Amino acid sequence: MVRNRQVFQALILEYSGTPTITVTVDGSVVLSDQELPTHSSRITRRILLPPEAIGYVAELQISGSDNIRHEFASVPDSQFSQQQIFHYFDVAFTGSVKLKLVIDGVDKYANDKSEDITLAVRKSRQQDTQRVYFPPLTYGYIPHLEQLSIPSIPGQVVSARPVALPIRFYKGLRHHGEVQATFQGDVFLNMYLDGNLIEEYQFNESASNPDQYLTEKRYLPADTYGHVLQYIQHDGDGTIALLETDLTLADLEQPQVEAA
Repeated sequence: MVRNRQVFQALILEYSGTPTITVTVDGSVVLSDQELPTHSSRITRRILLPPEAIGYVAELQISGSDNIRHEFASVPDSQFSQQQIFHYFDVAFTGSVKLKLVIDGVDKYANDKSEDITLAVRKSRQQDTQRVYFPPLTYGYIPHLEQLSIPSIPGQVVSARPVALPIRFYKGLRHHGEVQATFQGDVFLNMYLDGNLIEEYQFNESASNPDQYLTEKRYLPADTYGHVLQYIQHDGDGTIALLETDLTLADLEQPQVEAA
């Protein structure tokens, strides 16, 4: 039976002790002598693999630990057969994690920063979910998230889901007049049109209930006329649940049906 070529995204490893691991794909080393955080008892950890971990057969070599079980998390590379504008990763994680964005093997800085990003769980949560945004107009086939500085920053990524920019945000040359954001907490946004920064917005949490979701509108500059409109949250401990413009909201409206 012929195997499908795989994109190996993570190693799921159950261990105790302080192991050092090496991962190969089709005989080539993709992760070499990586020391993992110490586990005094048998615990399962998910280790993100580098973007070059693509092939048919992945293998693990390990030292310094007992009681080991492992498996590789992968998806067929046929799932990445179409180029898209990637918007962000939804990242669920524990503790603190330092992350790097990669698209088709090219490193990118997340959330409009000039360095790799570090996330920390908010409000004493055991696990948190935050968005890690690609730079504007990040166009390609295979998005990837890589975890850095293990074990000095020993949190782990539980799941990471790439999200492409919805097509309603680039349906042709159009004029957008305003944005409407549904959010929780304090949020600082940069708005981009065709890759160029056009405006910055701040949305503030509810004074009476910081956990409450609010919906507010902001006007865009008068010359907001172009093809691709997108946003990046660059600061704030809040979350954007939904952001639309006057045009994308019109796209979402259902056609009116006359009553008989």
